[in-house]
Amino acid sequence: MKTQEGIHLGEKAFGNCTGLTELDIPNGVSLGEHAFGSCTGLMRVKLPVDQAYEDVFFDTCNVTEIEYTPGVTGKMTDRFYGQDDNGDDLNSRTLEWYSSNKLEKVIFDEGVTYIWECAYSVFGNDYANGSYCNRHVVLKVCHFHNQ
Repeated sequence: MKTQEGIHLGEKAFGNCTGLTELDIPNGVSLGEHAFGSCTGLMRVKLPVDQAYEDVFFDTCNVTEIEYTPGVTGKMTDRFYGQDDNGDDLNSRTLEWYSSNKLEKVIFDEGVTYIWECAYSVFGNDYANGSYCNRHVVLKVCHFHNQ
């Protein structure tokens, strides 16, 4: 699915769309909370790095490839990382986090200038395995493109 510039995809716009396998989001598209939540068939996502923020891909856990375009700023949005009131480690609930068991390839297009410091570290509850985990995402391929 390729969206068009200037569109706002509201809360849960494509929630539970299990038949969606690829997604291409251009600059200028704004994304609501859980816009692509529980899209379990989604395997490839291309989106502006500044649109890679929390809760858009809630429980979308089978993505194997992410390609980041520079977007408007070229910078990945900082996400929350820390501990909850009980002292348990937390990590933002991002596409990288939800897909950490399947993610194999990440591509950063020319113009991406900042990647959040904990983007590919995973701490907290592991939804796919129902357990607590403290691990890093193991990528088979990571490309930085100069076009």
